[in-house]
Amino acid sequence: MGERPVTGFRSSKAQALLYYLAASGRPQPRATLAGLFWAGVGDYYARRNLNRTLSNLLQLVGDHLIKAREILTFDRSQPYWLDSEILDQAVNTAATSGDTGRLQEALNLYRGEFLAGFYLHDAPEFEQWVLAERTRLNERYLHGLHTLAHLLAGQGDLPGASSAVRRVLQVEPWREEAHRQLTQRRPGPVRALPSGPRHRTRCRT
Repeated sequence: MGERPVTGFRSSKAQALLYYLAASGRPQPRATLAGLFWAGVGDYYARRNLNRTLSNLLQLVGDHLIKAREILTFDRSQPYWLDSEILDQAVNTAATSGDTGRLQEALNLYRGEFLAGFYLHDAPEFEQWVLAERTRLNERYLHGLHTLAHLLAGQGDLPGASSAVRRVLQVEPWREEAHRQLTQRRPGPVRALPSGPRHRTRCRT
């Protein structure tokens, strides 16, 4: 991975499997993965399909997968780049670190809905996870923007703080408190709702 985008997937489910392993951030039982992507075909065929799909991934990103008998894990000790993780980390640490530069860079990665345009018609549980992740990342983005507004206002950068609030309004133009904040000296908190721009996740190895 590193700076190289991952290509060469033999199926959409191979691509989805990598997305899920990387973005979920935890070890995944094979039985869970088989049910997530091949529900309704029976355990034998679900396992067989998983093994075939995993074979493709091992060819592409084998160094980034820890393969145990019943568990698969994305290996974060290897070089990789995942925009949703960068956003999470920057938002989590911004309030205490005061690092507005890092926070702004992370927020600029948010360019659309998580996995926009990517859909598996026969994997409803995977699609439910995608929808939940879209909502979560939208909330993180909005939280990051109002954190940025507070930090910049505290540093005396009122134009920068106002710009952050305007970005909230680009997501949720009906937010009356955000409109009010544009007339205040120090923008106040912006309460995030589960909706927003579309965010396509990117993973590089």
